[in-house]
Amino acid sequence: MTKSAVLSAISILTIAAGFAICSGALNAGGLVINSFTAVPDCVFPDPRRHILSFRVSGGIVRVRLYAIHRGGRLREFYSQPASGPSMAASGVQDLGAASDIESYLLRVTGEGGAEIRRVLFFRYRHSAFDLIPPAFHTRVTSGAGTLARYHTHATILNVDSVTCSFKFYGRIGGTSGRTGRAAIVTETDPDTVQCDIRWRSVRQANAAGTVEWTAWVTDRCTQGRITRTARVNEIR
Repeated sequence: MTKSAVLSAISILTIAAGFAICSGALNAGGLVINSFTAVPDCVFPDPRRHILSFRVSGGIVRVRLYAIHRGGRLREFYSQPASGPSMAASGVQDLGAASDIESYLLRVTGEGGAEIRRVLFFRYRHSAFDLIPPAFHTRVTSGAGTLARYHTHATILNVDSVTCSFKFYGRIGGTSGRTGRAAIVTETDPDTVQCDIRWRSVRQANAAGTVEWTAWVTDRCTQGRITRTARVNEIR
């Protein structure tokens, strides 16, 4: 057999082995993974949350669960010896739940060293941006008095940047709205998100309307951005 043929055969065996591990469709030594499930993903990491359930059968010696973190780090968090010809568990907790987990691995070891595995892909959410009512509307009276500030408390977690805009309920002076300068204020408790806009007139700065904040995040569960809106009253 030529060197290229040997390499090709090794590649085929590697792919086949990988499929068997991920799908859990094959059994070994009479071991069978009947089910391996999780709650819907994109939840926040919580060590108290009941995440995984499984059911296995055959000549079982031990069942283990691992978390696979980003970069391939493997962390064992569950290990139980056999209690009969079949084993099942529901609502297993991961006390080390973290946002960089990419999947969970079920590993079943049987008599004579036989082993079967299954990988369950799972995403944790790690970004949050939620406004806490009410929203406030103030105007800086120094200078021209046309700088309006819209602000509210917010739950902010792993946000890369924030943008904002404001829209009047009706056109004022030929203008329907404008983008502003957004900022996150961490000196308050809880945090505050604000939007500053320099208007052309005091009437515009005082007007009621809707402010919109968009938080840009790096999170596979939120499609890159989270948008929130709040209504503010007119300053009289």
